[in-house]
Amino acid sequence: MSTVKANTVTASTTNGNVSIVGNGTGKVTLGDGNLIFPDADGSASQFLQTNGSGTLSFASVASPTISQSFESSAQTLSADSEATVAHGLGVEPEFINLILECTSAIDGYSVGDHLHFGAGYNYADRGLSCWADSTNVYLTTGVNFILARRTAGQVGDTSYAAYNEFDVIVRAYA
Repeated sequence: MSTVKANTVTASTTNGNVSIVGNGTGKVTLGDGNLIFPDADGSASQFLQTNGSGTLSFASVASPTISQSFESSAQTLSADSEATVAHGLGVEPEFINLILECTSAIDGYSVGDHLHFGAGYNYADRGLSCWADSTNVYLTTGVNFILARRTAGQVGDTSYAAYNEFDVIVRAYA
């Protein structure tokens, strides 16, 4: 049993729960009835959402939908350049993944090793950037890019890699 005092509801026992339950088909409301809670608990991982009029209900988080994808062939880039890759999705991609594919062994990387990047990275005049529209993905390079070494004893150190040591594969998703 709980005790109700002016503006306070207190459990009758130490560490006791306070339950508020509507009577019959009555709903639990807070404030001036502006928030109306659902009658039952939701399922695991659901959240409370409002309909904009104060009624709360349980809902599940929607999974992102990827209906189309594109992967380019390996693109050979050069320093301080731009490249255009037609993706054929017909809409602007929601997500772009750039994969640098090693073409000559360097700093512990072997030919064929892949480095994955989101939409690019930049540091001063170095790096690789991309952006897209409904037709193409556009790439812009700096003079070189920073590479985390994988050589024993130097793991975590960085060096500068040249674009002739890596090709770029573009993946786009819509």
